[in-house]
Amino acid sequence: MRYIKHRIQEGERIDQISQKYYGNVTNIYDIFVINRDLKFQSDLSEYSGNEIYIPIKEDEDSEIIETVSPGIKGV
Repeated sequence: MRYIKHRIQEGERIDQISQKYYGNVTNIYDIFVINRDLKFQSDLSEYSGNEIYIPIKEDEDSEIIETVSPGIKGV
């Protein structure tokens, strides 16, 4: 599986991230599943500056794709 790295910004919410990458807010579960250290909550303020991984479908294109181990990476 491939992932897009995303650095969490201050005040960012999980639904906003889902909207940005998937075009809808219904894929938040996919983000939580692959980022096991992420608490299941909408407000991600405590993770500001950390990187998370956004899983992408194999048929989608992206310029910033890496194959990585899931989890939150600190600054």
